[in-house]
Amino acid sequence: MTLSASMRAQLRRVNDPDGVLLLLRIDSPDLSAPVRVAADNRDWRINGEDFVALPLDITLPQDVPKESARAQIEMDNIGRGMMAELEGLPMGATLDVTLQIVSRAAPDVIEWEFTAAATKARTTTPRVVLSLGDDWMFGQSAVLLRADPTTMPGIFAG
Repeated sequence: MTLSASMRAQLRRVNDPDGVLLLLRIDSPDLSAPVRVAADNRDWRINGEDFVALPLDITLPQDVPKESARAQIEMDNIGRGMMAELEGLPMGATLDVTLQIVSRAAPDVIEWEFTAAATKARTTTPRVVLSLGDDWMFGQSAVLLRADPTTMPGIFAG
C-alpha cells in the first residue's frame, strides 16, 4: 500500500501538529461485533465506526532462524466485555487482526493497512495479549485428501 503525497509530506515534517494515529481492529465471524481500538487518549469516530482509546504495545517480529515470525500486541483489558467475548470463542475460531495508520488531520483516509491472523490470544485481568503469525498456515496439511487405505480402500489391494 502506497502512502498518499500528503501523508509522506506530513511524515517528513520536523514539527507535525497533527501526528498519525494507529488503529487496531479485531474481527471474527464468532464475535458479536468487531473490537476497534485507537492508540490514543481519546475515542475516535472514523468512517462511521467508533474506536475506543486504549494504549497499545506492539512487539515486532524478530528474525530468528528456524522459527516463524511472530508479532505481539498488548492492550489494556477494559471491563469484562472483551474478555467474555474472547473466552466465549469456540475452539479453532480465527481472529483477524488489522492494523491501520491514519493521519489525525484526515482520519477517514486509511494510509496503511496490514492484516494477520492471531495465533494465540491470552487474557488476564489487566491485559489482553494477541500473538500474530503464520503458524496456522504452516500447520495445515499440504493436501486436502490423502490417499491411504482408510480414505481410498479400493486402490489398495490387500
